[in-house]
Amino acid sequence: MFSLSLAALAGAGADELKLPLEAREWSRQVRLPEGVSEDEAVTLRVEPCGAGRCLVAGPWWAGSSGARLSYSRPLPFVEATVRGRYRTENLYPRQAVVRVDFLAGEQALASRSFSLAPADRWTGFRFPVFRAPAKADSIRVSFGLHELTGGRVWFTDLAAAKGYEPPLFPEKPPRLTRPAPPRKLPASRYVRVERHNGAWWMVTPEGRAFFSLGTDAMIPAPADAAHEDRVYRQMRELGFNSLAGWHNVARWSEVNARRTAAGDPPLWQMRSLQSRVGADYDTVVDASGANPGTPAAQAAKIGGFNHAFPDPFDPRWEAALRQTVRSAAEPVRGKPWYALWFADNEREHRNLHRYVWAPNSARAFGKFLEGRYGAIEKLNAAWKTSFASFGALLEARPDPQVRRGAMYEDFRAFSRE
Repeated sequence: MFSLSLAALAGAGADELKLPLEAREWSRQVRLPEGVSEDEAVTLRVEPCGAGRCLVAGPWWAGSSGARLSYSRPLPFVEATVRGRYRTENLYPRQAVVRVDFLAGEQALASRSFSLAPADRWTGFRFPVFRAPAKADSIRVSFGLHELTGGRVWFTDLAAAKGYEPPLFPEKPPRLTRPAPPRKLPASRYVRVERHNGAWWMVTPEGRAFFSLGTDAMIPAPADAAHEDRVYRQMRELGFNSLAGWHNVARWSEVNARRTAAGDPPLWQMRSLQSRVGADYDTVVDASGANPGTPAAQAAKIGGFNHAFPDPFDPRWEAALRQTVRSAAEPVRGKPWYALWFADNEREHRNLHRYVWAPNSARAFGKFLEGRYGAIEKLNAAWKTSFASFGALLEARPDPQVRRGAMYEDFRAFSRE
């Protein structure tokens, strides 16, 4: 019956193939941590749903690379329309997902993912599938979750059809509208942000609202003042009015001082703090000794910039951060053209609750658990473990791979501290 349906579909153009919601037709896709069973990690199943049946995904407590139910048979076309209905419970945007893999035989060549908005009632969706890679001869469809979550999503009335309707665009783009900028706002010593007529504006010290358009404007090290002024003029001619987060703060502050003295407007300076971790203080690590952001964070071993998260319980951290701020701030102290600071760049927060095992954070975690439970016997009863003492627990370095249960909740509460 299935082969006949596919044959008919291949010659029918817009005819649809309804995907049967029978458990035998669907396989579970989720990458599990070592030692964690699928039943511990995720709920993925086909179940009765009103008058029919549904795919249900979630909650999803452990794993990576998505948690989805995949239709077991490839569909013999590479331009298609995938449609169905879905509803969600306790999901954020972009957590429910439909995925299409382009295949050449059994080999996956590429994929497209379509995120779904939260929907507390049954809602239809329809996605075009096109621009297949060369050599693709079929697609595989799957439905489920993109991120770990305690929520869930249901799918029903799923179907796929050969061919798609390209999106329609108006012949004439709609006119862009925005709130009108204020004519004049009160003057102040520095650049500020202020809400006016339903929009937030950056405001110059003179009280003029503006949009920031910036770039880093790198200047070669041996350049003289004349070269710097040429770069300044080029920036203004190209329409830039700001310097982005990675420019040379001290050098451009001198340029701004020179240009404003000559009656020119400044380039508003904006700076990312760019604190460096790994040399002056510890970063947090997990039970294996890896820090967040690995492999990028391996640069921490030689003190270079990386994405790891500093150990805030290391007493050297505050001192190092204060020194970094002083050094960056001194060249623009009191300068009206300095607009804003960006506290830091791309620190890795994912699964931060697992990264408690740097020396100082581990000691703080031990004190946190002792304060919460008082006796190791109470902790063992909650965690279903058998540690001889809090010290033995710290030596064992348990790792809450599954995001539920008393152990996980304690690690999570400590990560908030």
